[in-house]
Amino acid sequence: MAEHAEVFISGTTRDLEVHCSGQESLDVREASRLQMRLYLARALVAKGKNLRDDSLREFENIVGSLGLGDDARLLLDGIGRTTEDSNLLGIVESMSHYLDREKKISRSGT
Repeated sequence: MAEHAEVFISGTTRDLEVHCSGQESLDVREASRLQMRLYLARALVAKGKNLRDDSLREFENIVGSLGLGDDARLLLDGIGRTTEDSNLLGIVESMSHYLDREKKISRSGT
């Protein structure tokens, strides 16, 4: 039987939860990757600026706190290569610039 994660989004972005079936607990890093993807997806489809900004902030928090910059970069690059929607491309480019800044900051601090 294949293991899978069920994802529930309710209310606000802070209510994002990942529930696992067939597995006692999902690795923290993998759960964070799932959350990162969900917050980015939510930002990309958000109709309101406040929800988009909140979702992007949560995306940044997850990426920054768990060192998921490489994972985020792969995700953003994939979306950037395949999308033709200028709005989505703008969000992807904005997040890519954020990741570039964070990488420079982390390199200069070491």
